[in-house]
Amino acid sequence: SSGINAEYGVERKEQYAKLMGDWLLTCPQFLTAEALAESGYNVYQYTFNYDWASALPANSSWMGTLHNFDLAFLFGLPFSTDSPLTGVSRDRFSARDMLTSKAMMGVVSTFAHTGTPSPQLGDEGVCWEGVGGEESSILVVDNKGIRTERFGKRLKFCHQLMDTVKQRTVKC
Repeated sequence: SSGINAEYGVERKEQYAKLMGDWLLTCPQFLTAEALAESGYNVYQYTFNYDWASALPANSSWMGTLHNFDLAFLFGLPFSTDSPLTGVSRDRFSARDMLTSKAMMGVVSTFAHTGTPSPQLGDEGVCWEGVGGEESSILVVDNKGIRTERFGKRLKFCHQLMDTVKQRTVKC
C-alpha cells in the first residue's frame, strides 16, 4: 500500500511541476517569441530537456530538467576543469554531456556569426526554421539528441492554458 501512495505522490509532484513550469516559464516564453516574430524579428526558441542525471540529488528524477540547466551546457561547463566557483568536478560529466555542450555552444556561436543558428550534435545536423510563418519550429535538446518540433501545437496549448488561467482568476 505504501508503494502505491508513494508512487501517487511522485505522479502528483510531476504534474504540479509541469503545470507550474508551463504557466510561469514555458508559455510566457512561447507567447513572447510569437509576439516578437509577428513584429518582424527573427526569433529562435529552444527547449532544453536534457537529463543531466549526475547533477540531481538522489530520488529527484520526478523533477525533470531544472530551470537554467542549459546555461551549464551553453557556457561549456562539461569542458572546464574542477572549479571552486561551481563546485562541480569534471568527472561528473559524461561524453554525451560534452557532446551536448558542444552542440549548444555551436548554436550560440553560429547565431552570433551568421544570424541563423545551425544546430549540430556530432555528425547530426538539424534544419531549424525558427518562429514565425507556416514552418515555425523550435529546437528540442534532450537525451535522444537534437531535433525540431512544430511550434504551433505548443503555442496553441499555451494560449489555452493562459486563457484558462485568466478565466479562473479571482478579480478583486
